[in-house]
Amino acid sequence: MKEVIVSVPGRICLLGEHMDWIGGEVITTAINWRLICKTSKNIKGIITAGSFNPYPVYEEIFLNDINFDSELKYIPAVLSIINNGKSCEKVDISIERSEKYGFHQLPAKKGLSSSAALCLGTIASYNALVNRNYDLSLKDKIEYAEASYIAENQVLGINCGRMDQYACSLGGLQHFNFLKGIKCTRLKPIPGVDIVLGDSHTEKNTEKVLDWLKKRLIEEDPV
Repeated sequence: MKEVIVSVPGRICLLGEHMDWIGGEVITTAINWRLICKTSKNIKGIITAGSFNPYPVYEEIFLNDINFDSELKYIPAVLSIINNGKSCEKVDISIERSEKYGFHQLPAKKGLSSSAALCLGTIASYNALVNRNYDLSLKDKIEYAEASYIAENQVLGINCGRMDQYACSLGGLQHFNFLKGIKCTRLKPIPGVDIVLGDSHTEKNTEKVLDWLKKRLIEEDPV
């Protein structure tokens, strides 16, 4: 197989925003605004990542020297933990325009979990291409969600919880309980209920928001 194309939905949180990383409960739903990852073998023996604005158009990736300032840092973070840290195949991974495939484009920095979607798209497309893992079981989706969380939280040092990764990986309407481990319950949506999303035309810097919240949690700030 020459290339693999994977789509991952974004998500919105209906109840319990930011409660995942303090052991609370959340309700999320996936949305049909998607991030598309295309992965192919690299014949030059290097790893590359590419996209379109606001991400860099092209850059070479070094797993032992991740560029933490790059908007595409999630790709090497995921690849660095694939195969339990062993060297991975040399591939080209690019973010495609979703409109080409009949979907709405999942916007970046709008609070719709584009970073989690990119992590999941990376691991899913890589495993489909290299390991021929096409039909994902529930166990696979949970493993991909956990790997994406590790990439963001431990490799990149982002103070995130697991809500985004699990919501985007499992899809649908979900209730997550993070009190003791992770308990996932798929809910049945009410027919005929529409959700309207509005664009505030401002970027959301999730990393700064989470750092701010964690600092106040540690300080027991009532605000």
